[in-house]
Order: sequence, then structure tokens, then C-alpha cells
Amino acid sequence: MQGKPDRWTPLIKKGYEDLVLPSVKDFKDYRISETELWPRGNKAVEMYKANLLGKVFKDAVNDPLIMNEEFVNHLKLDGREQYLPLIEEIISDPQEIWLQAEKEKMTGKVVFRKRYISFIALEKERRFMFVADSAKCQWLSYTFYPVERYSTLDNVRTGVLLHGK
Repeated sequence: MQGKPDRWTPLIKKGYEDLVLPSVKDFKDYRISETELWPRGNKAVEMYKANLLGKVFKDAVNDPLIMNEEFVNHLKLDGREQYLPLIEEIISDPQEIWLQAEKEKMTGKVVFRKRYISFIALEKERRFMFVADSAKCQWLSYTFYPVERYSTLDNVRTGVLLHGK
């Protein structure tokens, strides 16, 4: 989520269990990616600006997603930046896309966010679930989790399922 995650309250409570979808712990079909990761640190930010900034990708439901400067200006250089070249895979061919209405606790403002979920293996033993969020066709955030943290991963699978494999 953009900003502090606890600042937003999801308004749609239904999730993967309501749709009788399996838990992340039971998911076995990881897409193997051969995309070369970027270096960590400011070099990745430079590469984002040179290779992704301003690009528009179509997602699996044919909606545009713009790679914007606001995202990269707020990017924390904590290692996640090396996975930026995977964003096109995450957006164009996700396992799931969820639409969630969220209310900001302080202002009461309601926003709709799309959440892209992809299961990607970088090597046989390096399996991750990538989560990318967007609003108003703008990329907001992304993160990834090792699949061993499946209880956390299942918690982000809420809202209205727009796309699922």
C-alpha cells in the first residue's frame, strides 16, 4: 500500500476463501522467470528511469498501468529495487488481480486499488509471491514475499477477483 499500510482499511472483506481458492501454501505452479535482475541501490533507480519510466503496460484485463516517477521517487533502496525488471511479468501475466476499496482512516477518503499477484521462481529454490498495487492506472507499490510466509500472503488476497488462473 502507499504510505503506511495501517493507514488504510479494506472495505471489501471477501477474499480467496470465499471463492474457494487454494491457500498460497498449496500453490505449486510458479512461473520460472529468466529476467535478469538489476543491481541494488541507485543504479536500479537509474535503470528504472531509463528503461521503464513512462511506459504503459496492459494488464491481464486489458487495463493500462503507467510506470510513473512518483513511485520511483518514494522507493526505499532495501533490495526490492533489484526486482524492478519483473514488473512487466507481474502486470501482464499475474496469477490473480484483485480490486479493493480502501478507506483512509484519518480523512475517510475512499480509493480503489488493483492488486496484482504473481508467483515467480527465479531459480528452483527461490520462489516468491510478488504483489503490485495500482490506483487510477498509476503504479503505487510492489513487494515480494518468500512463499514460506503464506499466512501473510493469503491476507492480501481480498476484494473482488478481476482475474484468476
